[in-house]
Amino acid sequence: MSIEKIFLDRINCTDNINLSDYILIRLNMLGVDKVFSLTGGGIMYIIDAIARSPNMGLVCAQHESFAGIAADAYTRAGKTVGVAIGTTGPGVTNLFTSVAAAWQDSSPVLFLGGQVKSSDSSRINKMSGLRQNGTFEFDAIDCFRPVTKYSTIVQNSIEGISVIEEALNAMLSGRTGPAYIEIPLDVQGANLPHDAINAYWKDRKLLVEYKV
Repeated sequence: MSIEKIFLDRINCTDNINLSDYILIRLNMLGVDKVFSLTGGGIMYIIDAIARSPNMGLVCAQHESFAGIAADAYTRAGKTVGVAIGTTGPGVTNLFTSVAAAWQDSSPVLFLGGQVKSSDSSRINKMSGLRQNGTFEFDAIDCFRPVTKYSTIVQNSIEGISVIEEALNAMLSGRTGPAYIEIPLDVQGANLPHDAINAYWKDRKLLVEYKV
């Protein structure tokens, strides 16, 4: 049985799946069995998905900087890709030091950031010149671009399928390094149609192994 078939069987055996569930299953196929974070309202659907996952654990740090450093150490210890998560606004900005460290040391760490609902997002809604729209909004994409190999916001759940692959491929190709994905709150919990997942993976190969 192909690894793609195993992956899709895990997806298709669920009645309903949201983007957060999908991301965790995808990362688990890469060998990730724990992520590092500090809980927050801006990442509630990701935290909920971790709590419901039988194959993913949460290491709760006391500060997002520590979560990022721990994820970097997880990578360097030869586990697989490290994953750190920060909630909206100050949670995301607290990740910056560990992102910069991963960049300078070519460490492939995936950083996930929470964001306000897509309807409030100044970036998605092209509200130029606005410093903040939603509660705790901070548009971190441009801040992280100079110190990541990939930095973007997910605008809907279906787009999230390709975004996670683009991030992983960028992180692990050539000189390795970190990536940053920002996910609005409503997109984290949005239903992901099984048909869309199966269509994306038709004739594609699943990246499933990374060793330091």
